[in-house]
Amino acid sequence: MKACTFVVLTMLAAAGSFHASLLAHHSNVGFAVENYGTDPEIEVDNAPQDAKDERDRQLETALATALELADKATPSKPEFGAHPVLRRSALPPRKAGG
Repeated sequence: MKACTFVVLTMLAAAGSFHASLLAHHSNVGFAVENYGTDPEIEVDNAPQDAKDERDRQLETALATALELADKATPSKPEFGAHPVLRRSALPPRKAGG
């Protein structure tokens, strides 16, 4: 089956706006891409007892991973180079008798 794309265009003259929505389903790539997000790199499940205890394991893991990556990263100072010349250039000479 070939890939198909449907584009729906609606013009609302009274409101003065334009709305365009795109619906795409590509089945020739081996899987449907519509309504499919990205696969997580780190999978964490929130158990029902976590909700009762007001605990979010996904958020905790995300923060711990972010802080760990921030500790490993070394910030670098950018090289700015020479300062730009911001003076105005000289005006052309005036014509005599002008």
